[in-house]
Amino acid sequence: MKLKNQSKPFSDHWREFVQFTGTFWGILALASVFLPLLNYFSQVIPAQKVENQGVLVWFSIGLFTILSLLINVFILFGAFTYRQKSVSQPELASFQRQSLSLLASGIAAVLIYLAGYFFIHDSGLLFWGCNENEICRLVAEAALLFFYVGFFACITRAFALLALAYYLHHDNY
Repeated sequence: MKLKNQSKPFSDHWREFVQFTGTFWGILALASVFLPLLNYFSQVIPAQKVENQGVLVWFSIGLFTILSLLINVFILFGAFTYRQKSVSQPELASFQRQSLSLLASGIAAVLIYLAGYFFIHDSGLLFWGCNENEICRLVAEAALLFFYVGFFACITRAFALLALAYYLHHDNY
């Protein structure tokens, strides 16, 4: 398999990235990458340790934030690298449909996260006979981590797909 020689200078890649993120959807995609960091400071979506009247014992909010940021950066750059492929008009429409389903998935993920968070907070998992140091608590927190990171990943992917569709549409015309 022969790889195509990429001899573009860095400045060309940078200019393309600025064009990609310079659109309305690109700005939203870039901003959504940093939403977990914003939530770390503002705590709009609750994720706190037990000492701070939260539910987390095993994991820290820092782990939630770092995982979300890393995944979001990979999603954005993944969409950006896809810009070199030629796509048809139906594929561009597919990007828009996928972004809507990702947005719905993200909303569902955050609602499940909030329901789980407040269930653990209010019941303390006493319903299952689980205290703070047992494995069932770890499993519950891992599920929370999955839905928390999933929410931010879905939102970033939705905006990145819309930015990609816009970029490719206007690049072809």
